[in-house]
Amino acid sequence: MKKDRQRIARMPQLQLPDLPDLRAHPFGGQADIAALAELIGQCHTADGLDYLVTPADIANYQAHLANFDPQRDMVLLEVEGRLMAYARVTWHQQSDGLLVYRLQFAVHPAQRGKGLGRWLLDFFERRAAQLAAHQPPQAAKALRIGAAQEEREKRALLLARGYRPERYFVDMVRDLSQPIPRLPLPAGFELRPAQPEHYRAIARALDEAFQDHWGHRPMQEKDYQAWISGRLFQPHLWKVAWHGQEVAGMVLNFIDPQENERYGRKRGYTEDICVRRPFRRQGLARALLAASLHEHKARGMEETCLGVDTDNPSGALGLYEGLGYRTTKRYTLYAKPLSG
Repeated sequence: MKKDRQRIARMPQLQLPDLPDLRAHPFGGQADIAALAELIGQCHTADGLDYLVTPADIANYQAHLANFDPQRDMVLLEVEGRLMAYARVTWHQQSDGLLVYRLQFAVHPAQRGKGLGRWLLDFFERRAAQLAAHQPPQAAKALRIGAAQEEREKRALLLARGYRPERYFVDMVRDLSQPIPRLPLPAGFELRPAQPEHYRAIARALDEAFQDHWGHRPMQEKDYQAWISGRLFQPHLWKVAWHGQEVAGMVLNFIDPQENERYGRKRGYTEDICVRRPFRRQGLARALLAASLHEHKARGMEETCLGVDTDNPSGALGLYEGLGYRTTKRYTLYAKPLSG
């Protein structure tokens, strides 16, 4: 009991909504992971979101989070002993110097409209202010939260609290029953199977290629460890182009059998599509993506999916549309400056 009181004292102190048998507590480790996955799944079902988060995903993600104290940066809300809401605060510094405080939160559909979402936002903003107090005062700081188009209650709450749309993203799906072009790699490039001794070089190339993208933050060692230990780390599906001894570009494909079973489909993912600066404007990304579509079709998939920033400066949206991808889901990243 004394240990529980000490844990609760570390969290920002806020008056809980007046609900019977409502209790707040920090993340308790492995014992809370299954309940978190169940809560997220129930929210996804209610909001029409069709991607899977498993207990293994949560455990891997949290085990490798930088700048994260589970006793202070995460709160769980229980009603009558059942997990009904949670919030997780993380922060990082972008390559341009901006300090970003991110919130992930969810409220069970049966408990929405009762003040839990507002309380979680209060927790987030107060905790972010605590963190910011120990960081350079001259650095620009921003609060950010993402929401899907279908998450209407969340979007309305964010707008009411002064958050504004900052960036837009979409999921795109490609029907593999439609013809797929066969595109050779440009001269001087070759595909090579990804071997363990290549993983570091591929990660460095991935990080370098994405440094031109909005919101980039340098890959840290914990990010790398989370990547290689993730459930969907599937190098045998990757398409990695080499130019001599250099990694030039890639598509890091994967298939999620659990997700496909859950949603009754045969979908593969064509993600982390990128080409390093010296090798752009030669058709390499298009050729790698076409090879990836053939790979997924050969493995029995009926569609592929990817996510993209709609303002991507490389023209990625047009590339994907040209290869037959069509938008299926829309997401907005909301933000407001951190003040005080």
